[in-house]
Amino acid sequence: SDDTAGIWTGSNTYTAARVGTWTITGTHTATGKVGTATVIVQPAFGKRPSDVIVYPNPCKGTEIIFRNLPEEGATIEIYDLAGDLVKRVHGDKAEYRWNIRDDSGQMVDSGVYFYAIIGKKESTRGKVVIIR
Repeated sequence: SDDTAGIWTGSNTYTAARVGTWTITGTHTATGKVGTATVIVQPAFGKRPSDVIVYPNPCKGTEIIFRNLPEEGATIEIYDLAGDLVKRVHGDKAEYRWNIRDDSGQMVDSGVYFYAIIGKKESTRGKVVIIR
């Protein structure tokens, strides 16, 4: 039997300041028992498509990050100025890192690109600029 099981009963909500895996040690105030637990903090899905953060924008490097995606399974589509689809991915996490390559693996040119983030209930659109 686990002597520390009583330490972790109940429900508490905390706000995490950083993503990562953390070991937490606690002491039960009534019994004095000490226990540890491992907590994994992942980026949260945004509540609305308007919560999406895209950076850096403009991008002078080799990666653009889409953060706070509205839901698991959201689709990200990236189009060039001519309206041609450059990249399509289905997000399975709250964050997607675009390596600035098209669907065939080629690095895209400098310019303005439009993105659409399509969720089951809502969508959002915006633009990103790539400078080489």
